[in-house]
Amino acid sequence: MIRDNLLEVNHLKTYFYTDEGVVKSVDDVSFSVQPSRTLGIVGESGCGKSITLLSIMRLIENPPGKIVAGEILYNGENLLKKNKEEMRQIRGNNIAMIFQEPMTSLNPVYTIGEQILESISIHRPELDKGEARERALAMLKMVNIPMPEKRFNEYPHQLSGGMRQRVMIAIALSCEPDLLLCDEPTTALDVTVQAQILELINDLKKKARAAIIMVTHDLGVISEVADDVMVMYAGKVVEFATVDQIFAQPMHPYTCGLINCIPSLDKEVERLSTIPGMVPSFNEMPKGCAFAPRCSRATQRCKENMPELIDIGERKVRCFLYEGKDTE
Repeated sequence: MIRDNLLEVNHLKTYFYTDEGVVKSVDDVSFSVQPSRTLGIVGESGCGKSITLLSIMRLIENPPGKIVAGEILYNGENLLKKNKEEMRQIRGNNIAMIFQEPMTSLNPVYTIGEQILESISIHRPELDKGEARERALAMLKMVNIPMPEKRFNEYPHQLSGGMRQRVMIAIALSCEPDLLLCDEPTTALDVTVQAQILELINDLKKKARAAIIMVTHDLGVISEVADDVMVMYAGKVVEFATVDQIFAQPMHPYTCGLINCIPSLDKEVERLSTIPGMVPSFNEMPKGCAFAPRCSRATQRCKENMPELIDIGERKVRCFLYEGKDTE
């Protein structure tokens, strides 16, 4: 059965239970992703972006973390009801993830080839050793790693940051997943390598018709790869729209702040725009809207009540400023 949405996340809540209290890292988050589309998730550090991806992969360490509510529907099946063996077959095969830091994600005591072969051997047992090796080399060629036969026998420390990130992508794509989760795949890479990685991800989406979720704090990356954008703040979705809508007409004050922080070559400014204040600690979350202490448009109502995520035309926004409006 072909479904419009490859992935549907409904009212997901992932909490961490610490000595200081309950940390609501992901608090009632809902979104969907269609095949051949890229969803960008943006927000400052600590807003719940990476925890959302780890929740989809069922990689939340318990204790202290726990998915306490919600649904994660992949092709209509709830991943939260899968047992460990079923999830092991899905991870890397149907859903793959590129982790944030390739140096710590790759095992330093195994060669690059061994680490790619591990994924292939688990999910493609019908391939013999020779066929698996050929597939691994083909993946290294696909991600444009020069001299793949030589790199196949090298260790992670022998490769540059950009090369290690390409290896992570090769591992993630070795079994042709339907859904690719990217956790800041261009962090700490120079601009040239970053552009190459983004071009590679875009090409792979076109060739494999895979759905992609791209987590980043860099709006420049979002503008290059995303079709839809979800803005998160303090564990909640504050805005959801197409990438064109987000950049042309941001609605939530937080999204407006992020957009205004982007340097412009067209305007002469003495100082770059900033968002005052800091993201609140999850242990000291304000009573109402979490962004209210930093928002220039906040009212007393914002400080006392949390607004709902409402539909405004074909987009969503969590702000009292748009109550009663149904069109853009």
